[in-house]
Amino acid sequence: MSDDILLILLILLIIFLLTTREMEAKTEAQVFLERIKPYDEIIETEAKANTIDPDLIRAIIWQESSGFANVKRYEGPEVGYSYGLMGLTMGAAEHMGYTGEEEDLIKPEINVKYGVKYLRYQYDRYKDLDKALTAYNAGYWTGNLTYANAVWKKMKAIKEAKGK
Repeated sequence: MSDDILLILLILLIIFLLTTREMEAKTEAQVFLERIKPYDEIIETEAKANTIDPDLIRAIIWQESSGFANVKRYEGPEVGYSYGLMGLTMGAAEHMGYTGEEEDLIKPEINVKYGVKYLRYQYDRYKDLDKALTAYNAGYWTGNLTYANAVWKKMKAIKEAKGK
């Protein structure tokens, strides 16, 4: 084969691989959106009550729990456990006025309500969504945007999957 034909084949292969990767990302987002469909009303209600884009809440849920409501993860001795869709800790929930039992934080309606309140609190505190997302994850602005960037990437995929 000539060099021109090899070059054309290589370009076509690269285009195919990039297109396939893009389709896989959308498929993953669509699967996630189907998984959290039972929680759409809770997400929309809390988003409206706290003036936050519901797709940002969905992106946090994707980052924290992949949309599985029964997640319980040990975060270390100082924090204890994070729970549910939004990876909410007891300390964060109590800071937002929660007075219930720790094991109830896994319930989607409680988890999303107090998780969104906590995100809103961090936004009001820092007046910047990147800082608010980092603080949502770490409890305060750390200067590291890794978490925020991961959430933004997921939010973009969600919007693309929804056709927005």
